[in-house]
Amino acid sequence: MDRTYTSDVGGGSDKVKVQGWLREKRDLGSIKFLVVSDRKGEIQITVKDDETDKSILDVVDSTPRESVVSVEGLVVENSQAPGGVEIHPDAFEVISKSKKPLPLDPRGKQDANIDTRFDNRFMDLRKKDRMAIFDIRDAACRGARNCLEKRGFMEIHTPKITVSGTEGGAEVFPIIYYEREAFLVQSAQLYKQLMQAGGAERVYEITPQWRAEKSRTPRHLTESWSVDMEMSFIDDQEDVMKVHEEVVRDMVEFVVKTAGDKLDKLGIDIEVPELPLKRITYDEALEIAEEEGEKVEWGEDIGIKAMRKVSERMENQGHDFYFIKRWPSNTKSFYYRPDPGDKKYSQTFDLNYRSWELSSGGQRIHDLDLLEKRIKDQGMDTSNMQFYLDAFRYGMPPHGGFGMGLDRFVASILGIENIKEVVLFPRTPDRLEP
Repeated sequence: MDRTYTSDVGGGSDKVKVQGWLREKRDLGSIKFLVVSDRKGEIQITVKDDETDKSILDVVDSTPRESVVSVEGLVVENSQAPGGVEIHPDAFEVISKSKKPLPLDPRGKQDANIDTRFDNRFMDLRKKDRMAIFDIRDAACRGARNCLEKRGFMEIHTPKITVSGTEGGAEVFPIIYYEREAFLVQSAQLYKQLMQAGGAERVYEITPQWRAEKSRTPRHLTESWSVDMEMSFIDDQEDVMKVHEEVVRDMVEFVVKTAGDKLDKLGIDIEVPELPLKRITYDEALEIAEEEGEKVEWGEDIGIKAMRKVSERMENQGHDFYFIKRWPSNTKSFYYRPDPGDKKYSQTFDLNYRSWELSSGGQRIHDLDLLEKRIKDQGMDTSNMQFYLDAFRYGMPPHGGFGMGLDRFVASILGIENIKEVVLFPRTPDRLEP
């Protein structure tokens, strides 16, 4: 008999076979209620002493919770059972027997601290609300892909080992690459730009990246995932922002459409944002922060306290998602283009969801002389960047793009403060396994 998912077992079914984890056992003497769970849901198995074969009763009695089982039997309507139906078994097989005691309770009836949960992540993920997060994350990725592919973008896969740090600085992970030093990439940035020189014009990638920050905040990871896009023949950063806001809208829309039941399970109500998204300048953000009691000196980054003040103002005006554009050139990476009208500003933007910074993007420099000057001004060594600079010697179109933190996007729209919760197996300064 073919397997049936628990969610597909209905009142009109005759005999079915379900397979999954034995989540619950309640023994009321002459009758036992079991709950078998699979990735689609769960179903009640009712075992009665006067109806069920004794060999099945013996197996049921000796089977611990969380064992993997296969159950065949007749579907019977029961308004008291979850889903309105139950199975009366005529076959009960233990595929894999669980040990006792369990490292944590996947039913959530007993709390476990976060370290215990992540040490035993395989068991933690058996909780339906935990796995719901990753169904939503999957939907967000598919929404991004659908949006970009409809707009003529090609998915690419760039190297994750490189000869130099993408952003410069010390936040890189060195590795031994045969007999020489190499690094894990900080982003796909340089390779996205090489693709513009190669004539691809519109590319995207959903990619891992690594930063050797020793931050132990709820919003930082050493290994994270990013939705990256790059496009050619733009007029300015506004062309990139228009695509970016369409990506965000389509991601949220796809989550609501295809994972609405998972949102319900988490008690989350998400509104699809209306376009265009709100845009404010860096200077306007500083004015808002100062009006709310958090002064930021011009040319400095906007810290979390000040950003919370800005986000509160935006939320009060009905803007959960909003752009902050025209950042000072000195706060941005070497490859961003200074504003031709006022070079102390750059043609850049950040996208925020409330107080979460989700992405950075803008127009890149496509002039080699200006690019080399920016690199030198930031004190970077160009000796390991010739492969990148060579791409600008033979015709580079005006281009731009963004990199949006996928982990941050999922955490922010779900209202989850600790970003580790939306990563299957998070990597932090203190966690390298499982």
